Amino acid sequence: GDTVDYFVEDCRVGGETGWQYRRGDDWVDFQLREEQLARKAGEATSLKVYHSPQGIIDSDLDQQGEGLHLSLLWSGMYEGNGSAISSWLDVIAAKNARAAMRIARECAQPTLCWVFADREGHIGLQSCGRIPKRGGGHLGLTPIPAWDAGNHWQGWVASELLPNVFDPPEGFLATANEERNPLGMPMLITQPLNDYRKRRICERLAELPQATCEDMQALQYDLISVQARDLLAVFLPHLPDGRVKDALTKWDYSYTPASKEASLFLKLYRDVIVEILGHEQGIGWRRMLYICTRAGYSMMVLAAADRLLKREASIWWRGRNKGDLIRRAGERTETEPDQPWSSVNSFHFTDRFFGKHQVGRMLGFNSRRYPMPGNHATPFQGHVLQTATRESTFAPSYHFVTDLGTDQAWTNLPGGPSESRFSKFYKSDVARWFAGEYKALRRRASEGS
Repeated sequence: GDTVDYFVEDCRVGGETGWQYRRGDDWVDFQLREEQLARKAGEATSLKVYHSPQGIIDSDLDQQGEGLHLSLLWSGMYEGNGSAISSWLDVIAAKNARAAMRIARECAQPTLCWVFADREGHIGLQSCGRIPKRGGGHLGLTPIPAWDAGNHWQGWVASELLPNVFDPPEGFLATANEERNPLGMPMLITQPLNDYRKRRICERLAELPQATCEDMQALQYDLISVQARDLLAVFLPHLPDGRVKDALTKWDYSYTPASKEASLFLKLYRDVIVEILGHEQGIGWRRMLYICTRAGYSMMVLAAADRLLKREASIWWRGRNKGDLIRRAGERTETEPDQPWSSVNSFHFTDRFFGKHQVGRMLGFNSRRYPMPGNHATPFQGHVLQTATRESTFAPSYHFVTDLGTDQAWTNLPGGPSESRFSKFYKSDVARWFAGEYKALRRRASEGS
């Protein structure tokens, strides 16, 4: 859920704290506090923080001067968020799924979807988070004037109204960062992701007569992309006959490291997006190419683009024929060389502090490159992108499977249980993580039991 908004403040010099903000025709003093920031390589510095009930000023007023400034408001700034920690602890003591749901829904931060199961055979899903009721009919997507009281937050969405499911008739629950905006409710998520991963998970669960731990392990490593399946149904009828159409027609939509079709689909997708949305009256080809690549990947923009591509009519076509645009993009993709997915989607293990330094590399903090299976739309979410100068990965950092009829769990992680680079447990699970193998964790019997 969205718990952060930007407001626009009209600011001027004056008042007891040095700066004021406008409310209607009145001017009110900002509250001021000073934060001391310790610095490793220098003297501590003081930071002035000006704030109002509509958030913290996101700029240096003394440096930038009077006028309009952005303020950032987060629901976590309000009293009562300390219950977030206690909620997590209380969930551990819950007697069953229903009790756990009641506890979880009162967790103020962060916004999450909890899933529960108990040994009585009940399952439940519960959303949580302190979601603001936005004034003035606004959604929170753009900054709005703070001097108009009608734009201010009007309290909180009641926790009992947050999305929840208990014992669904299909007999299973799944969630994977998909949109959850109930009808008739304030919009909880304004920049939703697509539901590709959840749909694939639900497909597999529906196919299983009785799920086992082995089935769940296989599902956590599933590499099928519903995105590719959906969009190829749109693209293929318009593609010119040739290598690209033949290869993608036969593809099973799997993002294995060896798949050349996965790389080909990504190139076609990029070409279609740039062709349709990258024209001079749209987003522009440079911006669109940036958004589609690792450097500037925007999941929210592309989620909206995917929904757009499935429409028959749209003002985005600008009087052009969508089929012709897809055909033109396909002709461009025909000239692209074949590459396995491992060449496109790869990563390396590193240390944020020492990995780039020569000593860090010598000590083994920076690994060789490894292929990353999957992509952002597969249950195994193997997504690699660039954040400024740093490579970022979105991938499973911990796999956990258990049968509540037993006292053991099956796990692996892309590392090990030790933080010490020189411990044999520093990366003891890496091979398991790549191979899709799990180790058993069992409860150790206490003395006298």
